[in-house]
Amino acid sequence: MIVHYFSPSQNAFYDGQLRADYIKAGSWPNDAKEVKPDVFIKYGLSPCPDGKIRGVCEAGLPCWVDSIVVVDLEKQERLWRDNQLLLADVEINKIEDCPSVDKKLLKGWRQYRVLLRNWPESENFPKEGLRPQPPTTNTGEK
Repeated sequence: MIVHYFSPSQNAFYDGQLRADYIKAGSWPNDAKEVKPDVFIKYGLSPCPDGKIRGVCEAGLPCWVDSIVVVDLEKQERLWRDNQLLLADVEINKIEDCPSVDKKLLKGWRQYRVLLRNWPESENFPKEGLRPQPPTTNTGEK
């Protein structure tokens, strides 16, 4: 029977038959503990339950823990801001190319573009609910 070990620091299983090779290579974890076959089957071979990943419990054994999706809010807001800057440039060009320039709307889009450029330095950044708002058209549309 193959013996398996679990290392809490690596959150990984190791095949006991390869232990000498790991030790020779200097890669055998100091905290590796022998685990029962059912532990290896459940946490090493079986798929994770939905919404879970393999973690390490207090006893240093594997367990299922909630999967947490980490969102980089600053990166997400910068992408939103960059897209809005492109939109603002398009809107400004469309207004400037129009024979009857709506100066109020043009001014609004230019102000919006300045707010977007300054958004990452704002004290409200990266709070989505406090994003700069585009100007409204004469019809009330954004």
